[in-house]
Amino acid sequence: MFQQGKNIRFFIDRIKEVYRDHPRMRSVDSLKEQLKQEKVQDKIFSQSIKDKKVTQQ
Repeated sequence: MFQQGKNIRFFIDRIKEVYRDHPRMRSVDSLKEQLKQEKVQDKIFSQSIKDKKVTQQ
């Protein structure tokens, strides 16, 4: 079972390497980066809401 999981990860890594410069892969990377930025903004926003609740109490 462990070996099979290791093989799958190896094949996924190979596919990523082969198609790294493909235009679709670049757009996927761009979208992933955008999602990371939005996630950080959401964390900042939720933290500010929590801080406001604490100061109001």
